[in-house]
Amino acid sequence: MRWCTFDLGAGMGAAIIHTEGSPNSGFFGREQDTLVATPLLRMGYAVFIAWSLWLRADVLGAVAIPRPVFAFADRIAGSWGQPLVLQSLGIEFVLR
Repeated sequence: MRWCTFDLGAGMGAAIIHTEGSPNSGFFGREQDTLVATPLLRMGYAVFIAWSLWLRADVLGAVAIPRPVFAFADRIAGSWGQPLVLQSLGIEFVLR
């Protein structure tokens, strides 16, 4: 049995982003649904600790295509889906 493992992965996800404006005096509410694709890359490394336990670290990068942009009063107020990088560190329990 190996004491460490390294792996790479790639994938594709999808999301529906629903936004809804709350009107008040002088403004009107607006709803919008945006379908985005989210290609991603993942890199992981694990080290054997003890029977069935591994210490695991992963890094995942993703981006939303097209990038959803949110507007307020006809001005861009923000966006979502810029390149995203997530890191994790944890204990993995493996049954074999």
